[in-house]
Amino acid sequence: MESYIPIKICDLSPFQTLDFDVYILLLSQNKYLKYIHRNDPIDNTMLLKLQGRGLHVLFVSSKELDAYKKFIAHSLSAKFKNPAYTSEQRIAMVKKEAIQLIENLETMSEGSDVSTWTQNCFEIIMEFIYQISTVDSMEKMFNDFTKNTEEGSPFIKHSMQTCALSVLLGTLLGIHEHKELTELAIAGLFHDLGLKNMTAAAQQKYFRGESLTVSEKLQIQKHPADGAEKIKSMFGNNIISQDVLKIINEHHVSTSVNAYPHNASLAELTYLTRIVAIADCLSRLVMQDGVFAFPLIVSKLILIQQRDLYHELDMKILNQIKTVATQQWEG
Repeated sequence: MESYIPIKICDLSPFQTLDFDVYILLLSQNKYLKYIHRNDPIDNTMLLKLQGRGLHVLFVSSKELDAYKKFIAHSLSAKFKNPAYTSEQRIAMVKKEAIQLIENLETMSEGSDVSTWTQNCFEIIMEFIYQISTVDSMEKMFNDFTKNTEEGSPFIKHSMQTCALSVLLGTLLGIHEHKELTELAIAGLFHDLGLKNMTAAAQQKYFRGESLTVSEKLQIQKHPADGAEKIKSMFGNNIISQDVLKIINEHHVSTSVNAYPHNASLAELTYLTRIVAIADCLSRLVMQDGVFAFPLIVSKLILIQQRDLYHELDMKILNQIKTVATQQWEG
């Protein structure tokens, strides 16, 4: 009689392709039902449904245990969860892998490259969310993901910071739904992908807040739409959701006449878009000062409100963040 071995749902990530079948146990019938078929990309909706039902364990056939072990041995999530690593080492590793992820996006070809990149992307994002949402101290949470980011260009640093800050701010605002945190993380990591059309020197000027030429300003205004279009052309809507594309396209939208790629009322923007917009502004403000320490998050939030830098932000959300951040800082 065939036997089955329990595995953790958290070992699986959306869009991974497995070399083995995965089963769920129907307790009422004492029967194992094939839930994920080998060679089929894992559907994120399927995982969310299981988590929504409070299921945390799936099963593989004992005959395919070796295939499962091989899969675990080669997955990024297995590296992140290695008990030999400290929390600091895991965070350093996930940041290093995220840098590689962004850099690989530029040189990727179709087929297996896209599949591997997608798997790595979701495993990295899941680790980002896990590390940020499970830390007790907001100060530690903030510092762990914003210090020691010397690696990479200003674009890389800003992308990493905005990703971490988007999840951090979302968590502070009471967002705990995995789908929403995932969308915040992905949008934060790739929100400025359209800036890759600019030269490195022009990007540096932008992140430093220096004066730009007319041509550079036009490129800046186009970067949200360019980034969303680039993601869509590479992956379609099956991997990166329409909600994430909307955030990337609209993270500079406001009622201001200078908003880009167009202006709109805040009511037309999704809640998550407003959060990523705030995270984006925070990162750029701090990068311009060359300092990224926890106490500055409060003063930078106040500065944004007083000076209304870059574009109009959601003042209600900013005040919520300021209140929570101040309480935790003083506590």
